[in-house]
Amino acid sequence: MGENVLAILRYLSSDASPLPSMTTGYTRPTTVFFSDFGWFIQYQFTTARLMYGTLFALSLSLAWFVYYERVPGSRSSSKSLKTAGGFWKAQWNSIRAHLIAFGGALIGANGLAVIMHRVLGRNMSWFASEQSALLLYGPAALTGSSFVPVLSPSPKCRW
Repeated sequence: MGENVLAILRYLSSDASPLPSMTTGYTRPTTVFFSDFGWFIQYQFTTARLMYGTLFALSLSLAWFVYYERVPGSRSSSKSLKTAGGFWKAQWNSIRAHLIAFGGALIGANGLAVIMHRVLGRNMSWFASEQSALLLYGPAALTGSSFVPVLSPSPKCRW
């Protein structure tokens, strides 16, 4: 990555650079693109906005449906459990659990990165391909994120 950034900076600071001829200023991007496991995917930003909004609405609808209709114990005779406040409290508890898992994953992956750099001297082992980073740091991130039940603030946590 460092070599790529250096090459881009050298090109943009050379006489062949298109930067001096750009007088229109900044324009918002209109294309979304990413590479995943060797596949290069590209689509318009308006399509992305529509897809992300639809996915959010469907996810929220599914969570609402599962909370009220499919969770064991949610069909109890007590109607107080089926209030909107109970749904949002359950969502907040899951957000807290995900934040703890994310922090644990960061600690696990960065702990391995420190070991790879300081102890083994192999800090660029992930650079060969996209799968290398997943295979190297994935287990460390999963191990770090598995501390959620231990660190969860909810004493009623049923994992």
